[in-house]
Amino acid sequence: MKVKSLYVQKTNVVTCTDDMTVGEALEVLTKSGYRCVPVVNGTNFVGLVYKIDVKEYIYEQNGSLTDSIKEIVSDEDAFVTPYTSFVKALLTIKRLPFLAVVEKKQLLGILTHSKVMEVLEDALGVKTGGIHLTIAGTDRRGSLYSLLDELKAFNIEGVLSLDNGTKLFRRTSITLPLSTSEEEISTIIRKVEHKGFRVIDRETINHT
Repeated sequence: MKVKSLYVQKTNVVTCTDDMTVGEALEVLTKSGYRCVPVVNGTNFVGLVYKIDVKEYIYEQNGSLTDSIKEIVSDEDAFVTPYTSFVKALLTIKRLPFLAVVEKKQLLGILTHSKVMEVLEDALGVKTGGIHLTIAGTDRRGSLYSLLDELKAFNIEGVLSLDNGTKLFRRTSITLPLSTSEEEISTIIRKVEHKGFRVIDRETINHT
């Protein structure tokens, strides 16, 4: 999955321009209600401006409201391209309020934490509802393939592999449709446990 299908388009994004003053940037941030917005030069992404940085600059560093916004622009590398993988974006966004989506230096939009969460919620069936089984097993070569092979006859709506990198233990979360019968669930549990796995948790999530 690539970022291009997930980001908020630039037309819906509040920005500051790099010819603004610190005071003008503060006004944009205050009116928008956002703690951080992208800064652009024309259509090119140049970094982020944070409300907290504006206030620290004015009150702690004795900066002036008439100073250039360039004094407080940061995170110039806080961007991905439309073709960046979702996994890479997920790892990159952790320390940031959002990621700019940039192509040939031009700001196309932003990838927000809420968009990232929507993807994860979709995998877990939060929107449509689903039955989650958390299955534990030893982390050996081919274990995930062996597990999924046992489930190939069933309708599986989502799979998440947890504990990656551990040497002895791995959990896998599978999402079944809400319409899955108790008989089918019992069959699944029996089949995976026969293969040496163990179902350690079951949870039903209804439609949101």
